[in-house]
Amino acid sequence: MDRASVFGTEGWGFESLRAHHLNQNTMAGEIITAKTLVEAKEQLRNIYIAKSSQFKEITKEEYESLQHDEREDSDNHLNIERLGKTADVIDIANYKYLQNRQVAYKIILKHKNGEEMEDYFTLIPNLA
Repeated sequence: MDRASVFGTEGWGFESLRAHHLNQNTMAGEIITAKTLVEAKEQLRNIYIAKSSQFKEITKEEYESLQHDEREDSDNHLNIERLGKTADVIDIANYKYLQNRQVAYKIILKHKNGEEMEDYFTLIPNLA
């Protein structure tokens, strides 16, 4: 379901969020083929970097200090179902919409052996 005007004051206008959010169209269905958390982090970062501009790594503290509502990616539940069945590593994506189309991400990578790794960054999604 698309939400329209919620972010109008932050530069998103009245267009569908589906047109702006990486995971809603260009990232949906991406499969992580990595066997380790480090490989998965590299694979995901390469995907995000290729589909965006102004990619910047941030710290957990910087992410948590952002005073915006956190949202959960719509396909997180599908990734959780795949863990250990068809994937060794999955990603759980949470994000915060910021000003000027910028998005802050918190990515939790989970390995089927129970290990986890977090990754934090900001970017501006390419609209094309």
